[in-house]
This record gives sequence, structure tokens and C-alpha cells, in this order.
Amino acid sequence: MIEKKTPRIGVFGFCMIMVAYTVTLNVTTTGATIVRDMSVPRTWFCFLIGCIFLIFTGMLSGNMGLRERVTTDAVWKYCYGTAFTSILSVVLSLCLILWMCFDAFYSASAAEMIFGAGKGWIFVIGVVVTTLITWYGLTRGVETLAILGKISLPFAGVIYVVLMYFIFKQGGGWKGVVVDYKPLGVMGMGTAINIIASQYMCMAGMWGDLSCEVDVKKSVNIGIIVGFTVHFLMGTLGILGYVVTGAYGINAVALALGGVANILTNIFCFLAINNSQPSTVHIASNLFHGSLPVKKRTCDWIIPIVLAAGALYIRFVSSLDIFTHVASFVGAVMGPSVGVSLCDYWLCKGGTIDMSDAPRKVCPNGLISILLGVVVAVIFTYIIPGMPGGLIGCFGAALIRWLMHAIAPKLD
Repeated sequence: MIEKKTPRIGVFGFCMIMVAYTVTLNVTTTGATIVRDMSVPRTWFCFLIGCIFLIFTGMLSGNMGLRERVTTDAVWKYCYGTAFTSILSVVLSLCLILWMCFDAFYSASAAEMIFGAGKGWIFVIGVVVTTLITWYGLTRGVETLAILGKISLPFAGVIYVVLMYFIFKQGGGWKGVVVDYKPLGVMGMGTAINIIASQYMCMAGMWGDLSCEVDVKKSVNIGIIVGFTVHFLMGTLGILGYVVTGAYGINAVALALGGVANILTNIFCFLAINNSQPSTVHIASNLFHGSLPVKKRTCDWIIPIVLAAGALYIRFVSSLDIFTHVASFVGAVMGPSVGVSLCDYWLCKGGTIDMSDAPRKVCPNGLISILLGVVVAVIFTYIIPGMPGGLIGCFGAALIRWLMHAIAPKLD
């Protein structure tokens, strides 16, 4: 019998969790990359459409967790079977942990930049602080993520406003930043929307882990809308930062702005990452605990230590190049898994699962669908580069799952 979660998080708490989760720095680089080849208004429009799509995906995933009161890996057992779910959960959790090593490095680097580059001992202190915050968020439970947001997000919000002031002041106001800007190339709006949606859709499909302890449907939907509104604002920071400085990503914009703006930006980065880190690691810990004979508390203790070791390794031994491949692989695997699981739950099972019956060891339709979906995603990620492989893999896998159900429902 799968353990059901107890509803204990209200609308404000879930909003704080979602904001903490969507204050991601990667989207600033995405904004800069798109606006390089597109006007500012068109880039904003693409971000708006992309965020609307992500809200739709997030609501499907979030309400799935709310209705069943279980984590995502428990739902997967009725989609893929217990055997493959264990393998998939371990693979995805390892990918998420590697990705979080990358974020832990950025967090500690931001701390180092506040006091001046080249001070390795400051970086180590930054790693320790990030590790402690992550550990606290994990061991105290998902509701603690809301506490972290309440403490630090107001400061991050104030700094965000100050940064936008510096950007508009240096760029010559609205006319200089928005009206007079001329893009360097031409990017299709469809391509831009695909890039925005595929970058974050994979994670949106895992939000059942965060919503399974929320009180009512309204809280889930409002929290997801608020979260992606913040996501849009983060993209705007990257867009306008590139227009004024020509730099990609928030750290590069900070260096270009210099002075007080540089210090404030790195403080903002440190706060933002330490809000999103615990929530993502919480999902990775759930996946490990749900697929391996390891206690959740043990995972909560070990994973932050692994993240600290990964960040220190990148800073003092290796480089960031090793994690570039991880990002592509995560998208290629998680995109199809999201597509199959959401299609299976909402279309094939009608939005409900009878968990009084034990899940099967193998569910052929789900297994075949995700394997074919991963093949599609890999082709469009590595063989035909430049295409949104994760997004294509998600839709392709969902379509395959629906067709398999229509042709052979007994193999569900």
C-alpha cells in the first residue's frame, strides 16, 4: 500500500514554494540568447506564450499530485511498472543531483564575487552555507521551503527592482532599451517559444512531489501561476541585461554593470539559488527513496554533501564543461517521461488511480512509449542539433502512449 501524504500547505505557502522554485538563473541566459536575434517586444511575447504552456503542464502535474496525495514516482509505478520505475527514478535523481552541483557552484561563486574574485576561501564558505540551507530544507520537510522563501525572497525582490533601475538608467530609459534596440539576427517565434518551454517543462512535470501536501486545487493553480510570473520576470532581467550590456547571463551582466550593481546582482544570485536548490533536491531525494531501499532521511543527509563535493570539484579541480552534457541528457530523458506520465494519468486513466491494487511489475504500453520517446528526443538533441529535443520527445512520447492505449488497452 502506497503511503498517502497529509494536506498541510495553504495557498500562500505553496506560492512561496513555487516562487522559490522558479527563481532560476538559467532563464536569464535564455532571455539573452533569444533577444540577440529578436526585438524586445517579440521576445517578451514568446516568453509569455512559453510560460502559459509551462503553467498548463505544471497544473496537470501539480493537480495529479494533489488528487492522489502521493509523490510522482508512486504514480509512475502504475504507468511504467515497479521494475522500470526504479531504474527511471535512479537515473533522473542522479541527473538532478549533477545539475544541482552546477547550481551549488554558481551559488558559491556569487558569494565569492561579492568579496572579490580569486578568494577561494570565500567560495568554500559559500558552499558550506548553501549545503546547510539545502540540508535544512530537506530534513525539515517541504513546508520549510516556504519558510526559506518568506525570509529571503523579499530581499531578492528589492534587489531585482534596483537592478532594473540600473539597467534602464545605463540603457537610456524605455526608448533606449526597448524601442531603439536592433537585434543582430532573425529567430523564428516558434523556435523561441520551443526553447523557452522545453528548458523548464521537464521540471514542471515533477511538481506532483511539491503539490501532494497542498490543501486544495486553488492553492496549486494559484501557486503555479505566481511561480511562472516570477519566471517571466527572470527572463526579462536576462533580456534587458543583454540589450544594455551585451552580456549573456546574470553574472556577466553584473560584471558589465560594475560597482554597486555588480555586488547587488551577486547577492541576488546567491539568494535565488539558495531558494530553488532545496526544492529540486527534495524531488531527487524522493526519487531515490521511492526506488531504492534507502530511508528518506538518509538521502536528505547524503545528497547535500554530494552537492558540496561537486561544487568544490568544479571550482578547484575540473570545469563546468562536464555538466553541459548533463543538461542535454536531463531534457532528453525527462521530457518523454513527463509526456508519458501525464498522458497516462489524465487521458488513459481518466485522472484517477486505484492504489488499493498493487502496481504491476511491468506496464508494456508505458515502457514502450517512454523508450520510443527517448529515442525521438535523443535524435533531435544530438543527431539534429538546434531542435528542442526534450519538447519534441515529450509530445512524441505522449502521442505514442495515447495510440498504444487506443490499440492495446490491456497492455496498460
